Amino acid sequence: MLFTSIRLDIFTHLDSPITAEDLSKITSIDEKKLDLLLMTLTSCGFIRRNNKTYENLDESRVFLSKNSELYLGDSIIFREEMTSLSNLGERIKGGSSKKTSYDFVKLTKMTIPEMYSGRVQNFVQIVNSLYVDREYPLAVLDLGGGSGILDIELMNSYLNGKAVVFDRSEVIVATDQIIKDRGAKRVFTAVGDFNTDSFDGTYDIVIASGILNFVNIPMEEFIEKISKVLKTDGHFIVVGQLSDKCDGIPPNILGWLSGYLEGLPLVPAHAGVILRAGVQNSFRPTGPRTRGGDSGRLSTVISLSAWSPHTRG
Repeated sequence: MLFTSIRLDIFTHLDSPITAEDLSKITSIDEKKLDLLLMTLTSCGFIRRNNKTYENLDESRVFLSKNSELYLGDSIIFREEMTSLSNLGERIKGGSSKKTSYDFVKLTKMTIPEMYSGRVQNFVQIVNSLYVDREYPLAVLDLGGGSGILDIELMNSYLNGKAVVFDRSEVIVATDQIIKDRGAKRVFTAVGDFNTDSFDGTYDIVIASGILNFVNIPMEEFIEKISKVLKTDGHFIVVGQLSDKCDGIPPNILGWLSGYLEGLPLVPAHAGVILRAGVQNSFRPTGPRTRGGDSGRLSTVISLSAWSPHTRG
């Protein structure tokens, strides 16, 4: 129902009160059927009805109307198509020939609006608390950085800084275009696979944002590679859906179930898994883990964690 309403662009026409009759004329949808859809959206808490008119609630106006700079409709539809479970029964039984294929180039572009609904702001706030001096020449390596939006915004805070977005070649083509389109300064790109390739340079911060599902080497080995390029007082910042529970169930399992069924490795579900791997590589926790995230997503289980290395042998 929500996906259909987004595809029909219903919410864009509901920023101001409008009747089903008038909306029917704009959208060329049968009035009676449209009224049923609007009543359903009302019952689900997306819009409100006042007498004969319907209107967006605040969050729908901000995130589901194309009139908003924070419109997430295209991102929602893309994720629905990317993680669809429409043939779940067949795939569990092994009878489906359909294979999951994630279009990371398109994902890089489509997720930019949703990043500004909380993730970017929370991330920049974390870094600002670690590096108070905005004149500091902050050096950042963003593994699997995709769009580079985190780095672009960080460099807006640290005018003497430098960031490197490290990702696969097909993704970096899109990243370079995004950097160019936004006129970003001091944000560069490097091609590689964070599982198999080593990293060049030394950095104050290494970012691992939303990539844990795609780490296919032991976590201790992955963090050891990171420790080799971090400065002595550097920080490793993990952004992802991590749980405080020890049941081994990833908080984001529903969103990635289609991939898990095709062999995508389960992400470490508990923050302690990453912490223990960090300790084995002479890292220590710095500051409390904080929570935040994107509106409309499972923000209660999104965790930002920072560790810094110490006394390497």
